[in-house]
Amino acid sequence: MKRALLLLAGLAVSTPVPATAAGEDTTDVLYERAVSASQEGRHDAAATLFDEVLGQMAPNHPLRALALYGAARANQRVGTADAACKAVERYKTFIGLPDAEPEKREKAAKSLGDLLAKCASKDAVVPAPASAAASTPAAAPAPASVQAPATVAPPPAPDRTWAWVATGAAGASLVGGALLLVLADAAIDDGDAAMARFEDSGRTSVSARDAVRAADDRVVTYANVGYGVLGLGAALGGLATWLWVRDPGAPTAWAPTPNGMIWTGRF
Repeated sequence: MKRALLLLAGLAVSTPVPATAAGEDTTDVLYERAVSASQEGRHDAAATLFDEVLGQMAPNHPLRALALYGAARANQRVGTADAACKAVERYKTFIGLPDAEPEKREKAAKSLGDLLAKCASKDAVVPAPASAAASTPAAAPAPASVQAPATVAPPPAPDRTWAWVATGAAGASLVGGALLLVLADAAIDDGDAAMARFEDSGRTSVSARDAVRAADDRVVTYANVGYGVLGLGAALGGLATWLWVRDPGAPTAWAPTPNGMIWTGRF
């Protein structure tokens, strides 16, 4: 009986403990160590610890966005070209996450410009010392027949949007002014006919007299408005001509900025 109890106790002690919780605890502990190292100014150690944390984290881990941001900040503070390249990679991944904090996403986007320039500097050619350059003969230029022709990019097409708008407005104004003058001419004919009826009545017909006055009012209104619209059409035509023949400069377009969108170009 005593031997059976001892055997059961040994089996209970040797039962393995699930490792899932232990693995999660290890990831959280590593994350806390990385954060502490970053706060203490040990940026190299923090970058290494954040990389180790990201290597263990599942893609859906709730701390993954913060770990990516912390790794990018640590590499950015290291200051070397290689670290800048790592920071760019981490920031881009962080910006693409749906659960990234908007404030941190904006800070990451603002940091990318300087980091990309520093990352590109690691591929720059280091000039040789002056003594070495003097002792090394310069390479002879390649013959003209084998030199590659320079490629010149064609200039962008000018933006003629406002030229088309001014042209259409000028045409519509000229047509509208001409139609108003036609109506004024028709009102003159109506006034002449009403005046003839007024004379035939011995200048006693009240309706004929009122028709003459109404026709005169229409003539004045149509003529004044018609000439005004024609003048506007002429001015718009001059503007359209200037827009067509001027140097368009930079094309107008919407351009993104860290704070939104701006309209760029020249009118």
